[in-house]
Amino acid sequence: GHVRATVTMMAGWDLAELDRALAQFPTPCSLLAALDDPMVPASVSIEAARRMPKGEFVPLGTGGLLGA
Repeated sequence: GHVRATVTMMAGWDLAELDRALAQFPTPCSLLAALDDPMVPASVSIEAARRMPKGEFVPLGTGGLLGA
């Protein structure tokens, strides 16, 4: 459906510039992700939070976009 199409579209974006900018992101940022999300693995958010000076990863046990 619509959610799957949207997530698929976003997965194809070139985020290289954003990735480089994470190290300079000055604002505290919490990234929440469901550990069971089949579309975007939690490891993506874990890595992004790790790259930010004030980033943190907050795991959600369940609740991926398509999991329920």
